[in-house]
Amino acid sequence: MHGAWPRRKRPCPQPDLEKPTIVLQADLTGLEGNGSADRDTAQFAVRLAEILLAYSLVTGTRPASEEERADYTLTMSFVHEPDGALQAFLSFADADGDVLLNELVEHDRTRRERFADEIRSALTHITSPTGEVAQDRRRIFGNSLESGYTCFITIENVRADGGAVADMVDSCIDRFPKSEFTPYFRARRAFAAYQGDRLEGKPIRASGPAWRDLQLALDADPFNSFANVVAAKVLLASGQCDAARAGMEIGFEQATNYPALRAAIDAEAPSCPSYAGEVGLSDEQLRAMIAANPAPDALQHLYMLVAALAENDMTSAKMLAARPFKPASAGRESETVAKLHRALDDPAFARANADQLRTDIALNIWGERTVDLVIENLTRDPAALPDQAADGGAMSTGTAPTSPTRSPYR
Repeated sequence: MHGAWPRRKRPCPQPDLEKPTIVLQADLTGLEGNGSADRDTAQFAVRLAEILLAYSLVTGTRPASEEERADYTLTMSFVHEPDGALQAFLSFADADGDVLLNELVEHDRTRRERFADEIRSALTHITSPTGEVAQDRRRIFGNSLESGYTCFITIENVRADGGAVADMVDSCIDRFPKSEFTPYFRARRAFAAYQGDRLEGKPIRASGPAWRDLQLALDADPFNSFANVVAAKVLLASGQCDAARAGMEIGFEQATNYPALRAAIDAEAPSCPSYAGEVGLSDEQLRAMIAANPAPDALQHLYMLVAALAENDMTSAKMLAARPFKPASAGRESETVAKLHRALDDPAFARANADQLRTDIALNIWGERTVDLVIENLTRDPAALPDQAADGGAMSTGTAPTSPTRSPYR
Protein backbone atom coordinates (compact mmCIF):
# COMPACT_ATOMS: atom_id res chain seq x y z
CA MET A 1 0.00 0.00 0.00
CA HIS A 2 1.38 3.36 -0.96
CA GLY A 3 0.32 6.83 0.04
CA ALA A 4 0.41 9.00 3.11
CA TRP A 5 0.50 7.55 6.58
CA PRO A 6 -1.67 9.15 9.27
CA ARG A 7 0.17 11.93 11.10
CA ARG A 8 -0.63 14.27 13.96
CA LYS A 9 -2.34 17.42 12.77
CA ARG A 10 0.24 19.56 14.55
CA PRO A 11 4.00 18.93 14.56
CA CYS A 12 5.34 17.05 17.58
CA PRO A 13 7.67 18.92 19.92
CA GLN A 14 11.24 17.94 19.05
CA PRO A 15 11.84 16.02 22.34
CA ASP A 16 8.96 13.70 21.42
CA LEU A 17 10.80 12.79 18.22
CA GLU A 18 13.95 11.60 19.99
CA LYS A 19 14.67 8.50 22.04
CA PRO A 20 12.77 8.62 25.37
CA THR A 21 14.31 7.63 28.70
CA ILE A 22 13.39 5.08 31.37
CA VAL A 23 14.28 5.12 35.05
CA LEU A 24 14.44 1.82 36.93
CA GLN A 25 13.23 1.78 40.53
CA ALA A 26 13.84 -1.36 42.61
CA ASP A 27 11.95 -2.08 45.83
CA LEU A 28 13.33 -4.94 47.94
CA THR A 29 11.66 -3.94 51.21
CA GLY A 30 9.26 -6.86 50.88
CA LEU A 31 12.18 -9.24 51.43
CA GLU A 32 13.29 -7.91 54.80
CA GLY A 33 13.92 -10.69 57.27
CA ASN A 34 13.92 -13.46 54.62
CA GLY A 35 17.64 -14.16 54.51
CA SER A 36 20.16 -13.56 51.76
CA ALA A 37 19.06 -16.10 49.12
CA ASP A 38 15.95 -14.22 48.00
CA ARG A 39 17.73 -10.88 48.19
CA ASP A 40 20.58 -12.19 46.02
CA THR A 41 18.07 -13.49 43.46
CA ALA A 42 16.21 -10.16 43.46
CA GLN A 43 19.43 -8.19 43.03
CA PHE A 44 20.38 -10.46 40.15
CA ALA A 45 17.00 -9.71 38.51
CA VAL A 46 17.58 -5.97 38.94
CA ARG A 47 21.05 -6.20 37.39
CA LEU A 48 19.57 -8.20 34.51
CA ALA A 49 16.95 -5.51 33.96
CA GLU A 50 19.65 -2.82 33.96
CA ILE A 51 21.57 -4.71 31.28
CA LEU A 52 18.49 -5.24 29.14
CA LEU A 53 17.54 -1.58 29.36
CA ALA A 54 21.08 -0.59 28.41
CA TYR A 55 20.79 -2.69 25.23
CA SER A 56 17.44 -1.20 24.23
CA LEU A 57 17.23 0.36 20.79
CA VAL A 58 14.11 2.36 21.61
CA THR A 59 14.94 3.97 24.97
CA GLY A 60 17.75 5.53 26.94
CA THR A 61 18.11 5.31 30.71
CA ARG A 62 18.31 7.75 33.61
CA PRO A 63 19.53 7.14 37.17
CA ALA A 64 16.91 6.78 39.89
CA SER A 65 17.74 10.27 41.14
CA GLU A 66 16.43 11.73 37.86
CA GLU A 67 13.02 10.05 37.89
CA GLU A 68 11.21 13.36 37.41
CA ARG A 69 13.05 13.88 34.09
CA ALA A 70 12.33 10.40 32.70
CA ASP A 71 9.60 9.64 30.18
CA TYR A 72 8.87 6.25 31.76
CA THR A 73 9.38 4.46 35.08
CA LEU A 74 9.89 0.74 35.47
CA THR A 75 9.32 -0.40 39.05
CA MET A 76 10.46 -3.84 40.20
CA SER A 77 9.01 -4.86 43.57
CA PHE A 78 9.92 -8.12 45.28
CA VAL A 79 7.98 -9.98 47.96
CA HIS A 80 8.32 -13.33 49.70
CA GLU A 81 4.98 -15.14 49.79
CA PRO A 82 3.94 -17.24 52.85
CA ASP A 83 4.37 -20.44 50.83
CA GLY A 84 8.04 -19.58 50.36
CA ALA A 85 7.92 -18.36 46.77
CA LEU A 86 9.76 -15.23 45.69
CA GLN A 87 7.70 -12.98 43.44
CA ALA A 88 8.72 -10.03 41.28
CA PHE A 89 6.09 -7.50 40.31
CA LEU A 90 6.98 -5.29 37.33
CA SER A 91 5.02 -2.13 36.68
CA PHE A 92 5.75 0.10 33.69
CA ALA A 93 4.23 3.59 33.62
CA ASP A 94 4.56 6.78 31.61
CA ALA A 95 5.44 10.21 32.98
CA ASP A 96 1.76 10.89 33.78
CA GLY A 97 1.58 7.78 35.93
CA ASP A 98 -0.55 5.83 33.46
CA VAL A 99 0.35 2.14 33.75
CA LEU A 100 1.18 0.59 30.38
CA LEU A 101 2.12 -2.90 31.58
CA ASN A 102 2.00 -5.00 34.74
CA GLU A 103 3.75 -8.35 34.99
CA LEU A 104 4.06 -10.87 37.83
CA VAL A 105 7.03 -13.24 37.72
CA GLU A 106 7.29 -16.11 40.20
CA HIS A 107 10.58 -17.74 41.16
CA ASP A 108 10.54 -21.53 40.95
CA ARG A 109 13.44 -22.83 43.02
CA THR A 110 13.52 -26.03 40.98
CA ARG A 111 13.91 -24.11 37.72
CA ARG A 112 15.94 -21.03 38.54
CA GLU A 113 16.74 -20.26 34.90
CA ARG A 114 13.02 -19.81 34.18
CA PHE A 115 12.91 -16.75 36.48
CA ALA A 116 15.59 -14.98 34.44
CA ASP A 117 13.91 -15.97 31.17
CA GLU A 118 10.59 -14.51 32.32
CA ILE A 119 12.25 -11.29 33.46
CA ARG A 120 13.85 -11.04 30.01
CA SER A 121 10.50 -11.69 28.37
CA ALA A 122 8.79 -8.95 30.39
CA LEU A 123 11.53 -6.44 29.54
CA THR A 124 11.33 -7.42 25.87
CA HIS A 125 7.59 -6.66 25.86
CA ILE A 126 8.55 -3.16 27.00
CA THR A 127 11.68 -2.36 25.00
CA SER A 128 11.54 -4.29 21.71
CA PRO A 129 11.13 -2.26 18.49
CA THR A 130 7.45 -3.28 18.48
CA GLY A 131 6.93 -3.27 22.27
CA GLU A 132 5.13 -1.00 24.75
CA VAL A 133 7.50 1.96 24.41
CA ALA A 134 7.33 1.83 20.61
CA GLN A 135 3.52 1.66 20.65
CA ASP A 136 3.27 4.52 23.11
CA ARG A 137 5.59 6.63 21.00
CA ARG A 138 3.47 5.89 17.95
CA ARG A 139 0.42 7.11 19.86
CA ILE A 140 2.32 10.37 20.29
CA PHE A 141 3.83 10.88 16.83
CA GLY A 142 1.95 8.44 14.59
CA ASN A 143 3.96 6.99 11.71
CA SER A 144 6.36 9.93 11.66
CA LEU A 145 9.55 10.19 9.61
CA GLU A 146 10.68 13.42 11.24
CA SER A 147 13.80 12.04 12.97
CA GLY A 148 16.07 9.04 12.79
CA TYR A 149 14.35 7.64 15.87
CA THR A 150 10.81 8.03 14.56
CA CYS A 151 11.92 6.55 11.24
CA PHE A 152 13.18 3.47 13.07
CA ILE A 153 10.00 3.01 15.12
CA THR A 154 7.75 3.54 12.12
CA ILE A 155 9.69 1.26 9.78
CA GLU A 156 9.89 -1.56 12.33
CA ASN A 157 6.15 -1.43 12.95
CA VAL A 158 4.97 -1.29 9.33
CA ARG A 159 7.69 -3.51 7.84
CA ALA A 160 5.14 -5.90 6.28
CA ASP A 161 4.08 -3.15 3.84
CA GLY A 162 6.98 -3.65 1.45
CA GLY A 163 6.40 -0.87 -1.10
CA ALA A 164 5.73 1.85 1.44
CA VAL A 165 8.62 0.74 3.67
CA ALA A 166 11.07 0.85 0.76
CA ASP A 167 10.18 4.48 0.15
CA MET A 168 10.46 5.24 3.88
CA VAL A 169 13.89 3.61 4.11
CA ASP A 170 15.24 5.60 1.16
CA SER A 171 13.83 8.84 2.58
CA CYS A 172 15.25 8.23 6.07
CA ILE A 173 18.72 7.40 4.74
CA ASP A 174 18.74 10.59 2.68
CA ARG A 175 17.41 12.82 5.47
CA PHE A 176 19.34 11.41 8.43
CA PRO A 177 22.66 10.04 7.08
CA LYS A 178 24.42 10.39 10.47
CA SER A 179 21.65 8.98 12.67
CA GLU A 180 22.51 6.05 14.95
CA PHE A 181 19.66 4.23 13.18
CA THR A 182 20.91 4.72 9.62
CA PRO A 183 22.92 1.45 9.69
CA TYR A 184 19.61 -0.33 10.35
CA PHE A 185 18.01 1.45 7.42
CA ARG A 186 20.88 0.47 5.12
CA ALA A 187 20.71 -3.15 6.30
CA ARG A 188 16.95 -3.22 5.74
CA ARG A 189 17.42 -1.83 2.23
CA ALA A 190 20.02 -4.51 1.54
CA PHE A 191 17.71 -7.21 2.89
CA ALA A 192 14.91 -6.05 0.60
CA ALA A 193 17.26 -5.95 -2.40
CA TYR A 194 18.40 -9.51 -1.78
CA GLN A 195 14.79 -10.62 -1.43
CA GLY A 196 14.18 -9.04 -4.83
CA ASP A 197 17.02 -11.17 -6.21
CA ARG A 198 15.37 -14.24 -4.69
CA LEU A 199 12.08 -13.42 -6.36
CA GLU A 200 13.85 -13.15 -9.71
CA GLY A 201 15.69 -16.44 -9.18
CA LYS A 202 19.08 -14.76 -8.87
CA PRO A 203 21.74 -16.04 -6.45
CA ILE A 204 22.53 -14.07 -3.31
CA ARG A 205 26.11 -12.89 -3.45
CA ALA A 206 28.44 -10.74 -1.37
CA SER A 207 28.70 -8.11 -4.07
CA GLY A 208 26.75 -5.30 -5.71
CA PRO A 209 24.79 -2.36 -4.25
CA ALA A 210 23.13 -4.40 -1.50
CA TRP A 211 26.46 -5.68 -0.19
CA ARG A 212 27.82 -2.12 -0.38
CA ASP A 213 24.92 -0.96 1.81
CA LEU A 214 25.84 -3.62 4.37
CA GLN A 215 29.50 -2.60 4.35
CA LEU A 216 28.55 1.05 4.89
CA ALA A 217 26.26 0.01 7.75
CA LEU A 218 29.00 -2.02 9.41
CA ASP A 219 31.61 0.68 8.86
CA ALA A 220 29.36 3.08 10.75
CA ASP A 221 28.38 0.57 13.45
CA PRO A 222 30.43 -2.66 13.56
CA PHE A 223 28.14 -4.12 16.22
CA ASN A 224 24.85 -3.29 14.54
CA SER A 225 22.68 -6.33 15.13
CA PHE A 226 20.61 -6.22 11.96
CA ALA A 227 23.51 -5.45 9.61
CA ASN A 228 25.59 -8.26 11.10
CA VAL A 229 22.78 -10.77 10.69
CA VAL A 230 21.91 -9.78 7.12
CA ALA A 231 25.59 -9.96 6.15
CA ALA A 232 25.81 -13.39 7.80
CA LYS A 233 22.70 -14.54 5.93
CA VAL A 234 24.35 -13.55 2.65
CA LEU A 235 27.34 -15.75 3.50
CA LEU A 236 25.07 -18.61 4.59
CA ALA A 237 23.36 -18.48 1.21
CA SER A 238 26.60 -19.79 -0.29
CA GLY A 239 27.25 -22.24 2.55
CA GLN A 240 29.96 -20.22 4.31
CA CYS A 241 29.13 -21.22 7.87
CA ASP A 242 32.50 -20.36 9.37
CA ALA A 243 32.58 -16.92 7.75
CA ALA A 244 29.00 -16.20 8.83
CA ARG A 245 29.43 -17.30 12.43
CA ALA A 246 30.84 -14.05 13.85
CA GLY A 247 28.00 -12.01 12.36
CA MET A 248 25.42 -14.39 13.80
CA GLU A 249 27.03 -14.30 17.24
CA ILE A 250 27.35 -10.51 17.30
CA GLY A 251 23.79 -10.12 16.06
CA PHE A 252 22.42 -12.50 18.69
CA GLU A 253 24.25 -10.77 21.53
CA GLN A 254 23.19 -7.30 20.42
CA ALA A 255 19.57 -8.33 19.75
CA THR A 256 18.75 -8.80 23.43
CA ASN A 257 15.59 -6.70 23.02
CA TYR A 258 14.94 -7.60 19.38
CA PRO A 259 13.05 -10.92 19.49
CA ALA A 260 12.25 -11.07 15.78
CA LEU A 261 15.96 -10.87 14.97
CA ARG A 262 16.86 -13.53 17.52
CA ALA A 263 14.18 -15.75 16.01
CA ALA A 264 15.67 -15.09 12.56
CA ILE A 265 19.10 -16.21 13.77
CA ASP A 266 17.58 -19.34 15.29
CA ALA A 267 15.80 -20.12 12.03
CA GLU A 268 19.04 -19.88 10.02
CA ALA A 269 21.21 -21.78 12.51
CA PRO A 270 20.17 -25.33 11.47
CA SER A 271 21.87 -24.74 8.11
CA CYS A 272 25.20 -25.08 9.93
CA PRO A 273 25.59 -28.26 12.03
CA SER A 274 28.66 -26.68 13.64
CA TYR A 275 26.37 -24.09 15.26
CA ALA A 276 24.44 -26.70 17.25
CA GLY A 277 24.10 -25.63 20.87
CA GLU A 278 26.26 -22.56 20.30
CA VAL A 279 24.43 -20.17 17.95
CA GLY A 280 20.79 -19.19 18.37
CA LEU A 281 18.20 -20.02 21.00
CA SER A 282 18.17 -23.19 23.05
CA ASP A 283 15.17 -25.47 22.58
CA GLU A 284 13.71 -24.24 25.87
CA GLN A 285 14.33 -20.59 24.98
CA LEU A 286 12.50 -21.01 21.67
CA ARG A 287 9.54 -22.61 23.43
CA ALA A 288 9.58 -19.82 26.01
CA MET A 289 9.60 -17.21 23.24
CA ILE A 290 6.62 -18.88 21.59
CA ALA A 291 4.75 -19.15 24.89
CA ALA A 292 5.43 -15.48 25.68
CA ASN A 293 3.97 -14.22 22.38
CA PRO A 294 0.19 -14.70 22.21
CA ALA A 295 -0.01 -12.82 18.89
CA PRO A 296 3.43 -12.30 17.31
CA ASP A 297 3.78 -10.28 14.14
CA ALA A 298 3.94 -12.29 10.94
CA LEU A 299 7.71 -12.09 10.45
CA GLN A 300 8.62 -13.23 13.96
CA HIS A 301 5.89 -15.89 13.70
CA LEU A 302 7.49 -17.16 10.48
CA TYR A 303 10.99 -17.31 11.94
CA MET A 304 9.87 -19.10 15.11
CA LEU A 305 7.82 -21.57 13.07
CA VAL A 306 10.71 -22.32 10.70
CA ALA A 307 13.09 -22.78 13.64
CA ALA A 308 10.72 -25.27 15.29
CA LEU A 309 10.04 -27.17 12.05
CA ALA A 310 13.74 -27.37 11.15
CA GLU A 311 14.42 -29.03 14.51
CA ASN A 312 11.37 -31.31 14.05
CA ASP A 313 9.84 -29.82 17.20
CA MET A 314 6.26 -30.36 16.10
CA THR A 315 4.86 -29.66 19.56
CA SER A 316 6.24 -26.10 19.47
CA ALA A 317 5.25 -25.66 15.83
CA LYS A 318 1.65 -26.65 16.56
CA MET A 319 1.56 -24.44 19.66
CA LEU A 320 2.61 -21.53 17.45
CA ALA A 321 0.20 -22.46 14.68
CA ALA A 322 -2.66 -22.08 17.16
CA ARG A 323 -1.69 -18.43 17.75
CA PRO A 324 -3.33 -15.59 15.82
CA PHE A 325 -1.42 -12.95 13.89
CA LYS A 326 -1.47 -9.36 14.99
CA PRO A 327 -4.29 -7.69 13.04
CA ALA A 328 -1.85 -5.36 11.27
CA SER A 329 0.15 -8.24 9.82
CA ALA A 330 0.04 -8.44 6.04
CA GLY A 331 2.14 -9.32 3.03
CA ARG A 332 4.17 -12.30 1.89
CA GLU A 333 5.18 -13.39 5.37
CA SER A 334 1.54 -13.83 6.40
CA GLU A 335 0.80 -15.82 3.26
CA THR A 336 3.79 -18.10 3.89
CA VAL A 337 2.81 -18.64 7.52
CA ALA A 338 -0.74 -19.55 6.47
CA LYS A 339 0.59 -22.12 4.01
CA LEU A 340 2.93 -23.58 6.63
CA HIS A 341 0.05 -23.89 9.08
CA ARG A 342 -1.93 -25.86 6.51
CA ALA A 343 1.10 -27.99 5.62
CA LEU A 344 1.65 -28.73 9.30
CA ASP A 345 -1.89 -30.12 9.57
CA ASP A 346 -1.92 -31.80 6.16
CA PRO A 347 1.25 -33.60 4.98
CA ALA A 348 -0.47 -34.42 1.69
CA PHE A 349 -0.85 -30.69 1.03
CA ALA A 350 2.80 -30.22 1.99
CA ARG A 351 3.93 -32.92 -0.44
CA ALA A 352 1.77 -31.56 -3.28
CA ASN A 353 3.05 -28.02 -2.74
CA ALA A 354 6.64 -28.71 -1.69
CA ASP A 355 8.18 -26.64 -4.49
CA GLN A 356 6.10 -23.56 -3.70
CA LEU A 357 6.64 -23.94 0.05
CA ARG A 358 10.38 -24.14 -0.53
CA THR A 359 10.35 -20.99 -2.63
CA ASP A 360 8.22 -19.12 -0.09
CA ILE A 361 10.40 -20.09 2.87
CA ALA A 362 13.61 -19.32 0.96
CA LEU A 363 12.52 -15.72 0.46
CA ASN A 364 13.36 -15.10 4.14
CA ILE A 365 15.57 -18.09 5.03
CA TRP A 366 18.74 -18.12 2.95
CA GLY A 367 20.53 -21.14 4.41
CA GLU A 368 19.62 -24.09 2.19
CA ARG A 369 19.88 -26.79 4.83
CA THR A 370 17.24 -25.15 7.04
CA VAL A 371 14.81 -25.08 4.12
CA ASP A 372 15.62 -28.73 3.35
CA LEU A 373 14.92 -29.73 6.94
CA VAL A 374 11.59 -27.89 7.07
CA ILE A 375 10.34 -29.48 3.84
CA GLU A 376 11.53 -32.91 4.93
CA ASN A 377 9.77 -32.67 8.28
CA LEU A 378 6.54 -31.35 6.75
CA THR A 379 6.32 -33.95 4.00
CA ARG A 380 7.25 -37.15 5.78
CA ASP A 381 4.63 -39.81 6.50
CA PRO A 382 2.83 -38.92 9.78
CA ALA A 383 3.26 -42.52 10.92
CA ALA A 384 7.02 -41.97 10.90
CA LEU A 385 6.89 -38.98 13.25
CA PRO A 386 8.35 -39.60 16.73
CA ASP A 387 6.18 -39.39 19.82
CA GLN A 388 6.92 -35.94 21.28
CA ALA A 389 4.45 -35.97 24.12
CA ALA A 390 7.01 -37.06 26.69
CA ASP A 391 9.58 -34.33 26.28
CA GLY A 392 7.70 -31.51 24.56
CA GLY A 393 9.60 -31.77 21.29
CA ALA A 394 11.96 -33.94 19.28
CA MET A 395 15.24 -32.89 17.80
CA SER A 396 16.38 -33.50 14.26
CA THR A 397 19.07 -36.14 13.87
CA GLY A 398 21.36 -33.42 12.56
CA THR A 399 21.78 -35.16 9.19
CA ALA A 400 20.69 -33.18 6.16
CA PRO A 401 17.65 -34.94 4.70
CA THR A 402 17.06 -35.90 1.12
CA SER A 403 14.35 -33.44 0.15
CA PRO A 404 11.49 -34.32 -2.17
CA THR A 405 12.43 -31.32 -4.28
CA ARG A 406 15.65 -29.47 -4.90
CA SER A 407 16.16 -25.84 -4.02
CA PRO A 408 15.81 -23.49 -7.01
CA TYR A 409 18.65 -21.45 -5.48
CA ARG A 410 21.37 -24.09 -5.53
